[in-house]
Amino acid sequence: MAAHPDVEAAYGVMNFSGAISHYYQWGKPGGWYGSEWITDQNAFQLWYYLNNNADVKAVTANANQEVEATRHWYFIGIYEGRRGSAELDSKFYLANNPDVRAAYGDGNYRGAIDHYLLFGKPTGRAGANDTPRALSIGDASIVEGSNGTRELSFVVSLNIVSGETVTVNFNTSNGTAASGSDYSATSGSLSFAPGETSKTVVVQINGDSTHEGDETFYVNFSGASNAVITRSQGVGTILNDDPANNAPTALGASVNSFNENIAAGSTVATLTTSDPDAGNTFTYSLVSGSGDTDNNAFSIAGNQLSIKASPDFETNNSHTIRVRSTDQGGLSFEKAVTFNVIDVNEPVITLSISPTSVTEDGTSNLVYTFSRTGATTSALTVNYTVGGTATLGTDYTGIAATPAVKTVTFAANSSTAKVTVDPTADTTIEANETVALTLATGTGYSIGTTSPVVGTIEDDDVQVEGAGSAKLLRDGNQRLSAQIGSAAPVKILYGGTQVFQGMFSGWETLGAESVGGVNYLTWKNVAGNYLHQWTLDGDWKFVSSQGQWGMNSFEGMEQESKFGQDFNRDGVTGQVYEQVEAAGGVKMVKDANQRFSAQIGSAAPVKILYGVTQVFQGMFSGWETLGAESVGGVN
Repeated sequence: MAAHPDVEAAYGVMNFSGAISHYYQWGKPGGWYGSEWITDQNAFQLWYYLNNNADVKAVTANANQEVEATRHWYFIGIYEGRRGSAELDSKFYLANNPDVRAAYGDGNYRGAIDHYLLFGKPTGRAGANDTPRALSIGDASIVEGSNGTRELSFVVSLNIVSGETVTVNFNTSNGTAASGSDYSATSGSLSFAPGETSKTVVVQINGDSTHEGDETFYVNFSGASNAVITRSQGVGTILNDDPANNAPTALGASVNSFNENIAAGSTVATLTTSDPDAGNTFTYSLVSGSGDTDNNAFSIAGNQLSIKASPDFETNNSHTIRVRSTDQGGLSFEKAVTFNVIDVNEPVITLSISPTSVTEDGTSNLVYTFSRTGATTSALTVNYTVGGTATLGTDYTGIAATPAVKTVTFAANSSTAKVTVDPTADTTIEANETVALTLATGTGYSIGTTSPVVGTIEDDDVQVEGAGSAKLLRDGNQRLSAQIGSAAPVKILYGGTQVFQGMFSGWETLGAESVGGVNYLTWKNVAGNYLHQWTLDGDWKFVSSQGQWGMNSFEGMEQESKFGQDFNRDGVTGQVYEQVEAAGGVKMVKDANQRFSAQIGSAAPVKILYGVTQVFQGMFSGWETLGAESVGGVN
């Protein structure tokens, strides 16, 4: 066509089908009438071929279709117009060559003839060199951006139209770029339907603001079906668009001094950094080196510098630390920073007590007074500790059990604060006990009273008597309790009231005892000089009372023996017996009043009675008592 402008004019620059038709209708290599080998122009004009071959007319369905006649003549023809062999039949050619069908359509016999004339071999593969189906992937690049994500597309090409589905697998791999941080790894497969020749693989790119070189990664092809891979790897380039990072040039703090006595953990300064790069962020840290003297006294959170303990001007009037500022690119600047401690006029705290001692069962309390001199306009909290021999919570209340260091607070505009210790009443006989308060260091004050201030809790419990198994106790309010062994004292109750000395006018409580599981309380009528006894239950509550025994009576002596006390103050506890006789298993004894009793072994003597009267010497005139015995169970 390029050599024959008359052909291009007649058929169009790219109309290869028209060119073929022209050549075989008229052609010589010069493009003019007829074929080189055709000498009879009339016999082989196409109108003659059409008019004299009925099967050609049937195919073209138009006697004037010279182009179709040309195709027929060349493709299947012999001069007489007979059909050619089956292997050159256009239907066969289409049916057996999927590339041709994909390019021209299943029923396009004209297209099949054109394909054969232009490229063909009987097998129908495209082109004279039997070119195979081939897959390739191109390279791609993109500017990464400062944030968010972008999509980078790789173009995948199939070199020819295929009549069959072509597939290929792909996956990404790292070069200098790292999956996850620089791009998102992906994998999968592509499928080219018949007729498709182009696809794309899309990879997500992650933006950042870090200066770095251009970075690369790869898209790799493998496992193709119905095609070969001629370029199996595409190179993806992420183009850096971030400016180069510069190191910080200076470091500072918002202040260079702070007051003494500020609270532990207080923020004392905000750290700042100078950097030629706008928008940089910085991390601050305390580091070793020149000027790190007081690093351990401070901490940093973000850009806030805090002091761990309350500063004291008198102890240390300045602090020096070494600080490093590091930008997001890892470049840093460090220097020593000094802070001065400002001396503050502090109030002086003193401590006193009034009264200095109280009884444990009394109504008075130990009152400790904290006083301050100097500034009083603001509230102030002062620390103190508690010591002494008394036990907090057991012997007294008024102070919290925890923490170990206690606090008392001065109200604003007040020069005093008080702590009140309330003794706990008990019936335990013990030594006097002490409560000692000592001022402790704190924030915003100095200590004027350095020694412990001591108050005394005086024990006011008295043991009335301790003979026998039970002790009778009396507290400072004259209330009575009974104590067996080392057990806790138990209140002695009459109704719901604890018995106290003087509760019953004219009576004196002498002793308490527990005998055979029964509890007793013995009273003395002062005016009548006789004994009286209460019986109490296991909780020492009144149950009943009995007796009006003379101090020297036999019953009185029995109470002395039961309670182990000398109630009549004669120097002897219990009855004194004189042995009359001791022959046999029974002894006969008599008391100071000549009254007779019998005693077996070491058992308590038993009265010898006549009726209800104890037998005594001279009871029966003219008779003398000689002995007592128990024989065969008979006394």
